[in-house]
Amino acid sequence: MSSTTERAPLTAELPAAGADNVPQPEAVSAPAKAKSKADYSFVTNVRFISMIGIVTIHAEVLSIDWTTGYLNVALDQALKFATVCFFLISGFLLGDRLEEQTPLTYMRRRLSTTFAPWAVWSSVYLVMSLALDWLARGAAMRSFGYHLSNTVISSAYWFVPNILLSLATLLMFRRWLNARWFGLALGVASVSYGLNLYTRWWSDTRHNTAFAGFIVFLWLGYQLRRNLAAVRAFVAARSWATLTVFAVVTYALSMFEARTLAVRYGAEFDYLSTLRLSNVAYSFAIFALIFKVQGRLEPRAMNVRQQTFGIYLLHPISFALVARVFKVLAARALGVPPLYFNEHIAEYLHDPWLRLGTQVVLFLLVYLSSWAGVLLLSRTPMARYIGVRE
Repeated sequence: MSSTTERAPLTAELPAAGADNVPQPEAVSAPAKAKSKADYSFVTNVRFISMIGIVTIHAEVLSIDWTTGYLNVALDQALKFATVCFFLISGFLLGDRLEEQTPLTYMRRRLSTTFAPWAVWSSVYLVMSLALDWLARGAAMRSFGYHLSNTVISSAYWFVPNILLSLATLLMFRRWLNARWFGLALGVASVSYGLNLYTRWWSDTRHNTAFAGFIVFLWLGYQLRRNLAAVRAFVAARSWATLTVFAVVTYALSMFEARTLAVRYGAEFDYLSTLRLSNVAYSFAIFALIFKVQGRLEPRAMNVRQQTFGIYLLHPISFALVARVFKVLAARALGVPPLYFNEHIAEYLHDPWLRLGTQVVLFLLVYLSSWAGVLLLSRTPMARYIGVRE
């Protein structure tokens, strides 16, 4: 992903690597266990919906813009809640784990179940990027440093290092997790990134390098776990109409802020930054809507807990291949060299509806192929490297 189309991802229990229910003593009755599990259905729903959003946002062959790509901007903004939502459920599940594990044990488990798979697939992506660039440009290919930075910072793989560092930070300050001043300090850090989009206190405005900007969402997820009953009662007391209006208003504000930033700083600026203040409010609005849903949203054929992390890990690789095939076939159909088509693709995809349709079709191909890859690898010794565990 380029800096103007930063994609987020997935979660510290990472999308598919956590339990959806709190372990209960054997003495607890079956109905109590069932109720506890129902209380966690929103975690599965957030994983499922947010991963769809993440893959859709990443399934673009052009940088977003307000000329021929205004429909893509509208779609991407509608899905920009995904990263914040994943951080929230990661913090929620962290609260569960800390009830039964020490911080050191927890981090060791995260490194084994999250970092190790990330290291495998980000390395595959890096090697594949180098190979595809060499095939396209030969000796004129871009440097190893460029591809390494693109993999770790600009692609969807930025999420895992960020969330692991965020988790480590929370655990280091565990004694103050319930202190209001600590949450306020994290909130100030996050807001500063949103304000920096305007003030330029520091030059790097990309949200995928904003390590301190996301910790507050982990903290809020942790607080959600501690105050689940109160939050559930608060959301239940709000009608669907009220929550929907809140989502629509914050979406409109997000679009307005994105347009303002684009006009002020130009097309190369990350005007769809996740940490825009309006987008944070929009993310909370969508989280509340998903939280209010009763029951599961995923199709019966999918095991969201087991498969979502794998879809996250595989989808950048799937997109690289699918996009390459798309460009080669399109170039041949137009009678131009693939590299020329790639460099002038905006001239060929100038119709807004064509651009939007291309993104939707690529999303379907990438999501379904990534899911198929997870299903296939889950039957092999590689299962543990896509988040599938017994």
